[in-house]
Amino acid sequence: MIKNTFYLLISIVFFTACKNQTPQPEQNEEDEDKNEVYIPEIIESFDCFPQDGASTFEIVTWNIEQYPLDTDTPGAIKTTLDTMKVDIIAFQEVKTPDNLIEAVIDSLPDWEFVYADVRYNLEIGYAYRPSEIVSIESLELLFPDSSNAFPREPVFTTIEHVSGLKVNLINIHLKCCNDGEERRAVASQLLKEYIDTNLSDEATILLGDFNDEIDDDNNPFTNFIDDNANYRFADMEIATGNSEFWSYPSFGPEGSHIDHILISNELFDLEVETKTLTLGDCISRYEYNVSDHLPVMSTFTTD
Repeated sequence: MIKNTFYLLISIVFFTACKNQTPQPEQNEEDEDKNEVYIPEIIESFDCFPQDGASTFEIVTWNIEQYPLDTDTPGAIKTTLDTMKVDIIAFQEVKTPDNLIEAVIDSLPDWEFVYADVRYNLEIGYAYRPSEIVSIESLELLFPDSSNAFPREPVFTTIEHVSGLKVNLINIHLKCCNDGEERRAVASQLLKEYIDTNLSDEATILLGDFNDEIDDDNNPFTNFIDDNANYRFADMEIATGNSEFWSYPSFGPEGSHIDHILISNELFDLEVETKTLTLGDCISRYEYNVSDHLPVMSTFTTD
């Protein structure tokens, strides 16, 4: 009898404890993954990632070399985007974006990604922060019938910054190598005619991988350079400066500077600075793990 009473008391205590226990919500593994930023071992420092203020507009051009270049590339891009405080990035050479880079950017709650399907399957796109870029128009492919001048069509959109600043963006990836110089010159003529005709009184940025330098008299973009009342390469000082800051360090013994940001005169007085983001100083084996190009960033005041 005593034994039966003891077991009865134990059962009552166990039942009461279970009954009074507060139910715990089920853990959503997807939410956990979405909020957790994986920091790969190849990130050696965060000193290279810009931390600009709230009263500025920051735009970056970045050829990420057939993304993903390596198994470490997605983690490096994810950590870079989560750390660097810029507003929009114009990407070139995004390979199969629908199931690779989109997944990376979708896992970051502060970023969105849109891209255009251009020729030769190295897509062009924009990653942006909706808290800063409050609107972005549908992407438009320019010159779809001019494949000789543009092996990959330029991608046009118009964005609005939270400050009210509206800017037209043309993201380009021109023909590479010496045999493409004439094709780049034709592309430059077509682009200038398009901007002069359609966007003459509007703030416009032409940016991307131009695949050519701008610091000599015979470059394909002299039509823009000569019209210095209306256009300016924001990165000209980089092009004519120390090779340490050139955007394509893997070319030749000293590297080359071929990634540019061209601005129209509506933005001349707003430009604060333009610089190369030397991510190779913070990411080990950057050229093999991430890209053979370095990003170039322009900052504009919005006050």
